[in-house]
Amino acid sequence: MSILLSEIEELPVSDKPKKVPASTYGLSATMGLNQADSALNLAHLQLHPITENLCFSMGLVKIADVYWAWRNNFIASKSFSLRQQQEIQNALREVLRTKTVDGRVDWEKIWAQRGVSLPTLAMASSALERLTPGMREFGLGVLHLGKACWVLESQHITTVGGLIDAARIGIGTIPNFGTFAQRQVVTALKALSSSIATTGSVNWELYATNRGYPMIPKNGGDISDKGGMLGTLLAICNEAIPHQFDKQGWDVFQRRCLKTTRSTLINIAMSHGVCAERIRKIEESCLDAVRNPLLNDNYCGLEFRIRGDYVAAFRQSRLQLKTLSAPALRESRWLAELAGLWKSSEAEVRQYDRLIIECLNFRRYNLDGFQLEPIIMDRAISRSEAEKLCKQVYAVHEILTGNLLGLEASALLQALRQRGFDGISPKHLATLIDLCSTVETVKKHGVKYRLKLEFVAGRTNQAIRVLHEANIHLHHHQLIAEINGRLPECKRIRGKFSFVNQLCKDDRLQPIGKSGKWTLTEWKMETRPLIEVIDEVLMSEGKPLAFDEIARKVLTRRPGTEGSILLTLRMNPDRFQQASGGIYGLKSWGEIGSATTKPAAIGEFIEDYFKGQGGGAVNFRHLRKAFEEVSGLCPRAAASRLAAHPALEMHPATGSGTERRQLATYHANWQNRPAKNVGKPRRQPLQSERIVAEAKRLVQDEPSGECLLIDVVNILKEQMGICSTSIYAAIAGCREIEKTSRPGEKIKRLCLQRPEVPDAPVLDAKRGGATARWLDGSAGQREPKVTALVEAAFDPNFTTVRRDRELAKCQT
Repeated sequence: MSILLSEIEELPVSDKPKKVPASTYGLSATMGLNQADSALNLAHLQLHPITENLCFSMGLVKIADVYWAWRNNFIASKSFSLRQQQEIQNALREVLRTKTVDGRVDWEKIWAQRGVSLPTLAMASSALERLTPGMREFGLGVLHLGKACWVLESQHITTVGGLIDAARIGIGTIPNFGTFAQRQVVTALKALSSSIATTGSVNWELYATNRGYPMIPKNGGDISDKGGMLGTLLAICNEAIPHQFDKQGWDVFQRRCLKTTRSTLINIAMSHGVCAERIRKIEESCLDAVRNPLLNDNYCGLEFRIRGDYVAAFRQSRLQLKTLSAPALRESRWLAELAGLWKSSEAEVRQYDRLIIECLNFRRYNLDGFQLEPIIMDRAISRSEAEKLCKQVYAVHEILTGNLLGLEASALLQALRQRGFDGISPKHLATLIDLCSTVETVKKHGVKYRLKLEFVAGRTNQAIRVLHEANIHLHHHQLIAEINGRLPECKRIRGKFSFVNQLCKDDRLQPIGKSGKWTLTEWKMETRPLIEVIDEVLMSEGKPLAFDEIARKVLTRRPGTEGSILLTLRMNPDRFQQASGGIYGLKSWGEIGSATTKPAAIGEFIEDYFKGQGGGAVNFRHLRKAFEEVSGLCPRAAASRLAAHPALEMHPATGSGTERRQLATYHANWQNRPAKNVGKPRRQPLQSERIVAEAKRLVQDEPSGECLLIDVVNILKEQMGICSTSIYAAIAGCREIEKTSRPGEKIKRLCLQRPEVPDAPVLDAKRGGATARWLDGSAGQREPKVTALVEAAFDPNFTTVRRDRELAKCQT
């Protein structure tokens, strides 16, 4: 049933008040309104609180009830004053004036004309009712509410839809929900109602304009025009923080998040005259002002709004990073992944790492070990779970620190269980290994986990690791090269002497004689000096051996080179002796060239052997074996002695393989034959000998007879291609070259060693005579002939040539 506006103005007023039963109010006319509007709380009429409370006391709850009471003269009684009656009449009139054809009331016009009365907050509109379900699920923070947001959440009103439903019913008195908070809600609902499109979606830019808030960034556009995602984030921070906070907050944010050199909380606190905790809270508030709108649409207490396309881009980045970092990632990998997503350099991303991590709602956790890289986790993970994961990662680092060669997965899991970390699966172990920046996976003879070489403490441990990997002894130069190849520049070995000194102090390592090579003690290799091994080889054989045989047997026992063995044999004549044909034996054996190995004896042996064989050609192998039994020489030595003897004529070998044979014939007149030149060619001078000879030549070529040591080394290094260490060693071992230095100089000079001066006088030359002073300081005549020669040498009538000749006689 509908009613005209004139009918309201002509309703009679009764002198007697009535109270109609509440059950009859629902049967009242609807004023031509739709069912939803007529059933609204009478608070939507925006009456004065006293008038509204009086209606409630009379049982008038809905708008339809008020209209029915007015039409039946219930309101026109002495219970309502004329002013109250006029107020109700005006409210009903305005409702009817804004009614549309379909019976809906334009409540936005009612708000504009009558305002919204408090303390009962009642607001509803057709725009608010058509809001989409997705928009209704938004939190209250999207409406830029301040204190009102926290008060309403305490009453379990947490979403926009919940607020609209509560406002339709009417929000009464709530603790801490004063006029200021109510005005915030009224302003937000008015702006929201006018920003809802016909489809039910919200134009948030229009909402911000209705609220009087700026859109950030001020100049919209494509993200690529602003320097990518990183440039967009910096633009948002540079506009939002100064707009929302004072100069102190902006200064704190700049020094903590935007500058390359990050200031500490204490330094900033001292400059502002506050405590460090206050600075930390200001910084956290600034980060929340950027983080909450970007990720949660939470503008609670904020007076700006970020453009929607930028917000969507940042949420997409966070979603991708969250997928990658389940449950966590090392900081370097996290920043690398982010740099790839944002198409920025890793250096630029690292410069603003703290800002990016906080704004994308992640958290950095520093592990206990200073060597371990921090890990990044989502803030959605509870602190207890995050700290538990950090402890597990650090436990992996500690366990592998105590196991130099690493552990297999099963052994590592068992060690973790012994530390109280039960329930760790192999899959979770792989995650812990990935998060531990000091650990590497080795897939050789199975999968093992171990510390990276740069995190192994101590040079000796590093050397042991390298030796185990090589599975062979290595020279200290090889060890240094291998270790330095795996270490960063700041951790590399600088000098070999300190490195070798550290190796000498560790019982797990053993030097192989003086070769410079190192082996592990557990390998139980021969590490004695070469001289002792050679002595042992000769003693075990009990007879002289050719050099090749000695070298082969020695090298099977310990590492070395043939040159070192030969040098040892030749440089130790007190222990070894050499016979012809390259045969070496012990000095203690006496003369190793026995009667059977002398040329005459060998000739007699050959003659007797050929007589026994009939005098024709014989197989040289059979002859050699017979000579071995007689002389006691090794096969090679025996063969060389026989081949070099003039009594034997060797013929070319015939056949191959096992059929190969070489014939020899006897020369009866061998005593008159020239000796065979079957010896080895004269050896080339040793490197040290060539260095010394060249150094002596350089010194002799100098007019002063002196030459700087460094100049000689550089010249020889360039001419001969020899390292400076070998040159220094050769010069130091030469007695003919003397190293001197002038007073006040640190530079060494070279000069040839002067011959020792015999016991001769030191002469003081004077015009017309000479005075002799002996080297030991004594005076007087020792040898009259010497004194006469000295005095004659300094005769002023002598020429220079003769004087030099006479002085030479004195010296001799």
